Amino acid sequence: MRTKVLLVVTKSNFGGAQRYVFDVATNLPQDRFDVTVAFGPGPDGRPGRLAKLLEENGVRTILVPELARDVRLTDDYKAFRALVRLFRAEAPDVIHLNSSKAGGLGALAGRVTGVKRIVFTSHGLPFDEERGSFARMTIRVATWATLLFVHRTIAVANDTFERAKRMPFVRTRVCLIHNGILTPNFLSQSEARREMRTLDPSIPEGSSWIGSIGELHANKDYATAIEMISFLESDAHLVIVGDGELKEKLLAKAEEAGVSARVHFLGYIPEAARYLRAFDVFLLTSRKEGLPYVLLEAGYGYLPVVASDTAGVRDVILHNFTGLLAKPGDARAFSENIEKALNDATLSRSLSDELLERIQKSFSLEQMIEKTILSYSR
Repeated sequence: MRTKVLLVVTKSNFGGAQRYVFDVATNLPQDRFDVTVAFGPGPDGRPGRLAKLLEENGVRTILVPELARDVRLTDDYKAFRALVRLFRAEAPDVIHLNSSKAGGLGALAGRVTGVKRIVFTSHGLPFDEERGSFARMTIRVATWATLLFVHRTIAVANDTFERAKRMPFVRTRVCLIHNGILTPNFLSQSEARREMRTLDPSIPEGSSWIGSIGELHANKDYATAIEMISFLESDAHLVIVGDGELKEKLLAKAEEAGVSARVHFLGYIPEAARYLRAFDVFLLTSRKEGLPYVLLEAGYGYLPVVASDTAGVRDVILHNFTGLLAKPGDARAFSENIEKALNDATLSRSLSDELLERIQKSFSLEQMIEKTILSYSR
């Protein structure tokens, strides 16, 4: 008899947590696991891109309309009751929870309904986000409660693992399983640039392209990336792939900084990793990350990486060895590292070589799935 696994994630867009859910759902062996994925709606109240991709790959999905990312007590109670009903109806052997909201409510609902095995993947600690002191304290307590209620917590990054296991009474329940990926099917640089220039013909074909991929969200700190462009001596262009709530503010920021002609927002592109070789350097300015898939993809794309010196990033990027790190928010430091990567071909080749070797050795999808399966039973 197959093990019935129900994966739950708060939102059904396609950020890092959703990518993880998709990879687990589509790579668990079908002869051993019966997989269903439940999620909340997108901003328009309908299922997001995660739902479409899962259905295209034959994975059963369930929309939980009551799930929402924002914290509101009445809405959270409704979401909790919805999860209780869902778990009773589905009767899974394992629930695998992702993101803080689904994790907290799902862990409690799982205990109430007697689910045999409750697993939670922490893609980063939510109390690290910039909030008021009371909100951060409340979220810290809620995070600890989540780790107490679940049978196993998977941390995707070393910093999350070390800090989570220091919380009272949960040390033996926390394990480290890094994200892993398969090699993307890349376009050549000329093909990728040609297709990207159909979206924005103003990007000069012969210039240096600094690329970044991600949601236009505060955690990604694209404001620093835009400010960084103004410090560059070289005539490089910043190409951002992704959409989100901050687009208009970022456009205004580029205009205000006088670099709007050198900053290009291409919007959401399906399978964006395929286009990575269009770039000369990959840039990640995030203030908070779990373990970014996009760094693994950039490594397979043989790109030099300049990234923020944050917890999840350091699992992949070792300064001056597999990439270059800068203090989060320090636009001038980012610009200096970008200049190094653009102007020192020997350094860039060395960084790219070492990053590729590190990813192939330590961040494979096969390893991730094997270790995740073990967490379902012990």
